[in-house]
Parts: sequence; structure tokens; C-alpha cells
Amino acid sequence: MREARPIRILRIIARLNIGGPARQALLLSETLNGGSFASRLVYGRPAPDEGDWSDRLNASASRIRLNRFGRELHPINDVATLWQLCRVVAEFRPDIIHTHTAKAGALGRLAGGLMNARWRWSHDRHRAVLVHTFHGHVLAGYFPQVMTRLFLGIERALARRTDRIIAVSPSVREELLRLGIGDAERVTVVRLGLPLDDLLAVEPPPAPARPCRVGIIGRLVPIKRHELFLQMAQRCRMEAPGTDWRFAVVGDGERRSELEGLAQRLGLHGTLTFTGWQSDLPAVYRGLDVVCLTSANEGTPVSLIEALAAHRAVVATEVGGVRDIVGPTVTRQEGIQIAERGLLIGHGDSAALSRAVQMLAAQDELRLRLGRAGRQFVQHHYSAEQLIHHLTQLYEELVP
Repeated sequence: MREARPIRILRIIARLNIGGPARQALLLSETLNGGSFASRLVYGRPAPDEGDWSDRLNASASRIRLNRFGRELHPINDVATLWQLCRVVAEFRPDIIHTHTAKAGALGRLAGGLMNARWRWSHDRHRAVLVHTFHGHVLAGYFPQVMTRLFLGIERALARRTDRIIAVSPSVREELLRLGIGDAERVTVVRLGLPLDDLLAVEPPPAPARPCRVGIIGRLVPIKRHELFLQMAQRCRMEAPGTDWRFAVVGDGERRSELEGLAQRLGLHGTLTFTGWQSDLPAVYRGLDVVCLTSANEGTPVSLIEALAAHRAVVATEVGGVRDIVGPTVTRQEGIQIAERGLLIGHGDSAALSRAVQMLAAQDELRLRLGRAGRQFVQHHYSAEQLIHHLTQLYEELVP
């Protein structure tokens, strides 16, 4: 039986860039620190264009930044990071090592396994429980096929040595099991949780929406397929010229210059704005009527949760955990699935995306009804409170 002391949690993430995994790591590191838990957060450095949320961490939170720890593959830096992580584990002696995202999951679990083996060899009874959260995965759409097979083999091997694997949605869990990562007993669903109060306070959008304001929020990276959003904007202007369209790309990343050039070639000057990263999320969603997601792969997309919390209608490609947010299909129309809480289109179908956006622009009642149903759903299923509740239960189960 464990001695009466707080459960020590070492949380590891490759970088605190703007996005869902970093938001969850920050929330949990601050909330589960005191009383029954003692947390320490280890993180690396984001790329210059990803945004850096490390300054959002409460000053009293225990944290360690490893400057050679990053998302990109770099053998020398990765070996150095593994050595540093082993030293952190040896010093902190965590009861649980909880890793987030692929790079941190590999190095963090490897460090935990090495230290567990060392403790066992030295007859030390201490052992760290290994937990990893899949916020999605990089096994589709990110890398060439040969690299994807290699990473799949690594993930399968790591899963066999992981005590509990967390998927952020039922769809992600099903995909992991289909890929042979973990087994049904060890792969658990714990939905993403976010502080939503400020977004829930945003008033519903005007009806009718004139002008119609359409946006996409996220990192400007290949997997997000922003070119589909730009193609949709061009189609909307051509196919519905009587509507006063306003388009916004919110975020930043490696593709910004490329996408700005594409927008210029598509004739979107004066209609579309690249805003960069924005810190005032309620203001971002207050300035939109429709929010799009065009990704080729997703876990649980934060922008959809935020948009629905703010009572905004959403249109998204049917990938990853998107279905778990927008709900089952109610009816179909011209390549568009009208679901309970949003519209779904096929991956890469800019024509269907355009039709879906035009449908929401023309049908005020539909737009408002989807936003209202979405707000009610995410309020009950994606709050910070439910995330903390479920993980508290899990940690106490793993370290009785």
C-alpha cells in the first residue's frame, strides 16, 4: 500500500505551443498540484511560428524547461533529452509519468521504463506508472508511408509497456485499437476539457448574418489543409455574389507566406484577412458567424469545441474525432451531412465546403439551431471540470 502522501505526477510534453495538448497540460499541471497531488511539468521549446504558452503557467507551478527538447526529430538532441528526462525522473521519483503528444510520449515513456528497470535491478520497490494521452496521432497524413510504418511499430512497442493509454475521443480509441496500439483493457477515453466560461458567455450571432463572417482557427501547417478554406472562399464569392462575404484565417505557422500568396492568386484581397494568433478568444468567435475545419487528420479539434461553446455553427471534414463533437448525421444534401451539431463534408471536397457555408449563410434558423445544440453539448462534455474529475479518478485507481 502506498504511504500517505500526495500522488506525484510528472507531466511531459514536447512544447507548450498554441493548441489543445498544451492547454490541457497547463490546466492539469496547475489544477492537480496541491492536496492529493504534486505535479511537475517538463516541456521543451516550440518553433518560432507556433506561439509559446509557457508564460501562461502559474508562477507557483513546478516546471522544468529542456531547451533541446522539441517536436522535430534530431538524434543528438533527442538522446540528450532522454538523458535529462532520466535525471528528472530519478530526482522527482514520480508515482505517475503522464506524457502528451508523440515525441514526449516516446522519450518520456522510454525514460520511465529505463528508471523502472534501474529501480527494480537495485531492489528499490518504487515504480512509476506510465500513462500516455493520444490527442490524435501522426500515423495518417503527416509523413511518407515508410516513416509512418516505422512510427506505427514504435507506438505498438511503447503501448505494450504503457500502463494506461488515454484517447481523447471514442473515435481516436477505435482508431488506435484498429492500428494495433494497445488493447481494449488499457485504452481509455477521457475527453478533452477546456475552461469554457468566457466562451459560453458570448452572445449568439446576429440573424440574419450580414455580412456573413466565416473563419478558420489553427496552426498554418500542411495537415490543416487551409488551401481548401481559401478555395471555398473563392467559390462562395463566385457562386453567391449577392452575399457580403468576410473571411478570416486566425493563426500562424510555416505555411503563412505560401497561403497568403495563394489567397492573392485567388483574388481574395479585401475579402480575406490573415490575423495571426489572437489572445482574446471570445472576441475572435464573436467576430464570426461560421467556423470551418478542413484538416486531413484530427484528434479532438479545439477550435470546434470553442466555436460551439460560443454558439457558432461549424462545418468540418469528417476526420478523427470530429464526429464525436458534431454528432450523428440527421440528413444528407449534395455531399453535405447535416448532423445534430454541425455540417460534415468529405475530406478535400472544397465544393461541398462551399455549399455547406452558403447553406448556413442562407438559413439563419439552421445556423442558430446548430450553434445552440453545440453549445449545450460541449458545456456538458468538454468542460475543464469533467476532465479533472475523470483524471483524478484514473490517477487514484492507478496509484491506490
